[in-house]
Amino acid sequence: MKKKLRIVLLVAIVLCMLFVMTACEYGETDKLGIADKSFGERIWIGIQVSLLGIGTVFVVLFALILFVSLIKLISLIGNKKQQKQQALPQAEKAPALPSGGVCEDDEVVAAITAALQVYYEAQNAQYPTSNLRFKVRSIKQIK
Repeated sequence: MKKKLRIVLLVAIVLCMLFVMTACEYGETDKLGIADKSFGERIWIGIQVSLLGIGTVFVVLFALILFVSLIKLISLIGNKKQQKQQALPQAEKAPALPSGGVCEDDEVVAAITAALQVYYEAQNAQYPTSNLRFKVRSIKQIK
């Protein structure tokens, strides 16, 4: 099946090439008369055409960059509005931590400190060269 498809595609390409070659008339001079100009003039025309093409590419790329930036800005504005609308009901549900987000419950601090101590003692048992020392100054809730 694949072999037949390849043959059909190859024949179609060859027929298209033959059609294009027979449709073109070779030997005609160009309408702008570039072939009749001197070598330096032809080089200058080539440079102008190249610069025009490169300039067009950069102008179109700049326009695309502006378009994508505009879409990004619009989506950010929409996301901020959605976040503000969602934040209002969630702010009422979330419990507030005392003293600006720092947990002052001694039992919680003791439990977390003990868990960290057990973890680091297990690490020291596996790797005895480690001298890990730490003090828990405060515990903050991560949103």
